[in-house]
Amino acid sequence: MSAVDSSRQSNLELILDWISALRQGNLDAIAELLDPQVVWHGVPGDLMCIGRAEVIDALRNQVPVCFEVDALELISAPGRVVMGTRSEHLPEPPGVDLKGQIYNVFERRDGRFTAIRDFAARDEALRSAGAERQARWA
Repeated sequence: MSAVDSSRQSNLELILDWISALRQGNLDAIAELLDPQVVWHGVPGDLMCIGRAEVIDALRNQVPVCFEVDALELISAPGRVVMGTRSEHLPEPPGVDLKGQIYNVFERRDGRFTAIRDFAARDEALRSAGAERQARWA
Protein backbone atom coordinates (compact mmCIF):
# COMPACT_ATOMS: atom_id res chain seq x y z
CA MET A 1 0.00 0.00 0.00
CA SER A 2 1.43 3.40 -0.97
CA ALA A 3 1.84 6.28 1.51
CA VAL A 4 -1.12 8.07 -0.12
CA ASP A 5 -3.30 4.95 0.14
CA SER A 6 -2.23 4.52 3.77
CA SER A 7 -3.13 8.15 4.51
CA ARG A 8 -6.57 7.71 2.98
CA GLN A 9 -7.11 4.52 4.98
CA SER A 10 -6.11 6.35 8.16
CA ASN A 11 -8.51 9.20 7.31
CA LEU A 12 -11.41 6.82 6.90
CA GLU A 13 -10.53 4.81 9.99
CA LEU A 14 -10.31 8.01 12.03
CA ILE A 15 -13.67 9.31 10.83
CA LEU A 16 -15.30 5.94 11.54
CA ASP A 17 -13.86 6.12 15.07
CA TRP A 18 -15.37 9.63 15.34
CA ILE A 19 -18.80 8.40 14.26
CA SER A 20 -18.61 5.47 16.67
CA ALA A 21 -17.64 7.71 19.60
CA LEU A 22 -20.50 10.12 18.79
CA ARG A 23 -22.99 7.25 18.63
CA GLN A 24 -21.76 5.83 21.94
CA GLY A 25 -21.65 9.24 23.61
CA ASN A 26 -18.06 8.53 24.59
CA LEU A 27 -16.62 12.00 25.27
CA ASP A 28 -13.25 10.55 26.30
CA ALA A 29 -12.91 8.78 22.94
CA ILE A 30 -13.98 11.95 21.11
CA ALA A 31 -11.39 13.96 23.05
CA GLU A 32 -8.66 11.47 22.09
CA LEU A 33 -9.46 12.04 18.42
CA LEU A 34 -9.01 15.81 18.76
CA ASP A 35 -5.77 17.74 18.79
CA PRO A 36 -5.56 19.91 21.94
CA GLN A 37 -5.56 23.02 19.70
CA VAL A 38 -8.38 21.89 17.38
CA VAL A 39 -10.58 24.60 15.88
CA TRP A 40 -14.15 23.88 14.74
CA HIS A 41 -15.65 26.43 12.34
CA GLY A 42 -19.41 26.18 12.10
CA VAL A 43 -21.98 27.42 9.62
CA PRO A 44 -22.22 30.42 9.74
CA GLY A 45 -18.55 31.32 10.10
CA ASP A 46 -18.99 33.20 13.37
CA LEU A 47 -19.77 29.92 15.17
CA MET A 48 -16.46 28.58 16.40
CA CYS A 49 -14.97 26.34 19.08
CA ILE A 50 -11.30 26.78 19.86
CA GLY A 51 -9.49 23.97 21.65
CA ARG A 52 -10.44 20.46 22.65
CA ALA A 53 -12.28 21.57 25.82
CA GLU A 54 -14.61 23.92 23.90
CA VAL A 55 -15.41 21.26 21.31
CA ILE A 56 -16.19 18.71 24.03
CA ASP A 57 -18.36 21.27 25.85
CA ALA A 58 -20.28 21.96 22.62
CA LEU A 59 -20.86 18.23 22.06
CA ARG A 60 -21.64 17.32 25.68
CA ASN A 61 -25.43 17.80 25.37
CA GLN A 62 -25.60 16.35 21.85
CA VAL A 63 -24.19 12.88 22.51
CA PRO A 64 -24.95 10.10 22.10
CA VAL A 65 -25.89 11.03 18.54
CA CYS A 66 -28.72 9.08 16.97
CA PHE A 67 -27.85 8.85 13.30
CA GLU A 68 -31.26 9.22 11.71
CA VAL A 69 -29.74 9.90 8.31
CA ASP A 70 -30.83 9.32 4.75
CA ALA A 71 -27.27 9.34 3.42
CA LEU A 72 -23.71 9.50 4.68
CA GLU A 73 -20.82 10.25 2.32
CA LEU A 74 -17.12 9.94 3.19
CA ILE A 75 -14.45 11.27 0.85
CA SER A 76 -10.78 11.00 1.73
CA ALA A 77 -8.12 13.45 0.55
CA PRO A 78 -4.51 13.84 1.71
CA GLY A 79 -4.67 14.98 5.34
CA ARG A 80 -8.44 15.57 5.16
CA VAL A 81 -11.72 13.76 5.02
CA VAL A 82 -15.12 15.12 4.00
CA MET A 83 -18.20 13.75 5.72
CA GLY A 84 -21.53 14.64 4.14
CA THR A 85 -24.71 13.95 6.10
CA ARG A 86 -28.24 14.19 4.76
CA SER A 87 -31.09 14.10 7.23
CA GLU A 88 -34.41 15.78 8.02
CA HIS A 89 -33.28 15.92 11.65
CA LEU A 90 -30.23 18.18 11.37
CA PRO A 91 -30.28 21.14 13.73
CA GLU A 92 -30.05 24.35 11.71
CA PRO A 93 -28.09 27.31 13.01
CA PRO A 94 -30.06 30.58 13.10
CA GLY A 95 -30.27 32.18 9.66
CA VAL A 96 -28.87 29.16 7.80
CA ASP A 97 -30.86 26.87 5.51
CA LEU A 98 -28.92 23.61 5.32
CA LYS A 99 -31.52 22.07 3.00
CA GLY A 100 -31.32 18.87 5.04
CA GLN A 101 -27.59 18.32 4.55
CA ILE A 102 -24.26 19.38 6.01
CA TYR A 103 -20.66 18.72 5.06
CA ASN A 104 -17.83 18.59 7.58
CA VAL A 105 -14.22 18.79 6.48
CA PHE A 106 -11.87 17.22 9.02
CA GLU A 107 -8.17 18.08 8.84
CA ARG A 108 -5.89 15.41 10.31
CA ARG A 109 -2.33 15.40 11.55
CA ASP A 110 -0.57 12.74 13.61
CA GLY A 111 -3.73 10.67 14.08
CA ARG A 112 -5.88 13.52 15.44
CA PHE A 113 -8.23 16.09 14.01
CA THR A 114 -6.70 19.57 14.03
CA ALA A 115 -9.59 21.41 12.40
CA ILE A 116 -13.22 20.81 11.51
CA ARG A 117 -15.05 23.09 9.08
CA ASP A 118 -18.77 22.92 8.40
CA PHE A 119 -20.26 23.73 4.99
CA ALA A 120 -23.83 23.92 3.74
CA ALA A 121 -22.76 23.11 0.17
CA ARG A 122 -20.94 20.00 -1.04
CA ASP A 123 -18.89 21.84 -3.69
CA GLU A 124 -17.50 24.26 -1.10
CA ALA A 125 -16.54 21.42 1.22
CA LEU A 126 -14.82 19.47 -1.56
CA ARG A 127 -12.87 22.56 -2.66
CA SER A 128 -11.83 23.25 0.92
CA ALA A 129 -10.52 19.69 1.26
CA GLY A 130 -8.90 19.62 -2.19
CA ALA A 131 -11.08 16.59 -2.91
CA GLU A 132 -12.83 17.56 -6.14
CA ARG A 133 -11.11 14.76 -8.08
CA GLN A 134 -11.69 12.10 -5.41
CA ALA A 135 -15.41 12.89 -5.40
CA ARG A 136 -15.97 11.97 -9.04
CA TRP A 137 -17.47 8.61 -9.72
CA ALA A 138 -17.08 6.71 -12.97
